[in-house]
Amino acid sequence: MIKTTYDGNEQPISQKVGALEARDQLSTDASLERFARSFEVSARRWELVVYPSLFGFILLAGYGFFLIYSLTQDMHVLARNMDPQMSLHMSQMADHVAVLSVSIQLMGEEIEQMGKHVSEIKDEMQSMSGKMDTLKPMLVNMSEMNNAMHTMSANTSLMMRNTGVMSHEMGKMGRPMNVINSFFPW
Repeated sequence: MIKTTYDGNEQPISQKVGALEARDQLSTDASLERFARSFEVSARRWELVVYPSLFGFILLAGYGFFLIYSLTQDMHVLARNMDPQMSLHMSQMADHVAVLSVSIQLMGEEIEQMGKHVSEIKDEMQSMSGKMDTLKPMLVNMSEMNNAMHTMSANTSLMMRNTGVMSHEMGKMGRPMNVINSFFPW
């Protein structure tokens, strides 16, 4: 027979142990249930992150494949359109570039010569400018002479008009003079 011991509450100890074990069992079950719920919530959060990320990765991988495919197509078109006589054309172009280089060098030398001539022209222009400064008083005298010539021209015109008037007057006197002319022996 099983001996039951009682503590101060008059409950058998075995019942208390059983109750404690049941309570511990319920506590463990509740902890596991909370853990499961927490895990499910965490898994849902990760699903919200992982699935869109996976979808984005698939889109990027598809776009990468498209880029590589279009690059290979472009290279194919470039290779197909490549000039088979490119080396000949490149050597001709190199010859023309060499001729161009010599021409540019000659042009540079000509420009340098032009610079020397320009400096000579500059010196002569400065000399002419100095001579022009000495001409300024002469220009003043020329202006005075020009005014005198205008005055003289006006006076000559006046004399011409007066001579014309005198000629007219002499013509009027022609009849009486004809009578007097008969007396003179010329």
